[in-house]
Amino acid sequence: MFKNLKSKLKFLRRYLKNPKEVGAVLPSSRFLTAKMLEPINFENTRLMVELGSGDGKFTREILKRLPMNAVLLALEINQDFIAALNNIKDPRLKIINESAERLNSILDDLRLPKADYVLSGLPLVSFSQDLRSRILCEAASSLKQRGSYIQFTYFPFHNKIYKEHFSSVSIDGFTLLNVPPAFVLVCQK
Repeated sequence: MFKNLKSKLKFLRRYLKNPKEVGAVLPSSRFLTAKMLEPINFENTRLMVELGSGDGKFTREILKRLPMNAVLLALEINQDFIAALNNIKDPRLKIINESAERLNSILDDLRLPKADYVLSGLPLVSFSQDLRSRILCEAASSLKQRGSYIQFTYFPFHNKIYKEHFSSVSIDGFTLLNVPPAFVLVCQK
């Protein structure tokens, strides 16, 4: 119990230090994790990208479900979170300390194909319009045909920002059991 409290306080300190980069006061709940992963067909997934992997809450759960011949590309810029992610020992996990606005260049550099899914925990509504647009453009163009971009947000009424980059945007879930409560958006090319 104290370890969990210590972890949550550490997360809160990271948020207070840089709220635009961290985006949440506490780690995502297991309920939000389940909602984020619900739309994914893991059996047919070969490449998944996670933008803003944070402390690895989604990362660990993705790896439990991801096929052994698949790759999880985790992009994170916060050094504390990179250190936490480096504790996850799995050959399918590729941790990249780069901004999501370089996603396609990273895929090219690593000679990886288009992604089946891009999951995002990035606090996009707190980014400048220009940065948000660049990231969403990168995410959309990094996906295979029929690939999905999955984003959790606390502000579902901002979904028009996603409609500029994706042909289909839907609210696919909501969880009250998260701090704060969160919506899951599923966007497709």
